[in-house]
Amino acid sequence: MVGIGPSAPYLARARWVWFEDLAGMDAAEVSDCLTTAHGLVAAKLTWAQRKELGL
Repeated sequence: MVGIGPSAPYLARARWVWFEDLAGMDAAEVSDCLTTAHGLVAAKLTWAQRKELGL
């Protein structure tokens, strides 16, 4: 995809990417990407961490 690339090497193993310009993307697509990312990060938290954050 244009405007999306691999992140810094130390984040590449976690499969992080960067977005050159979010304004160029459809708002629904940005929302979907952020919702998915939030879910992936939240899933890796412990039960206690999720409870503390209210997730």
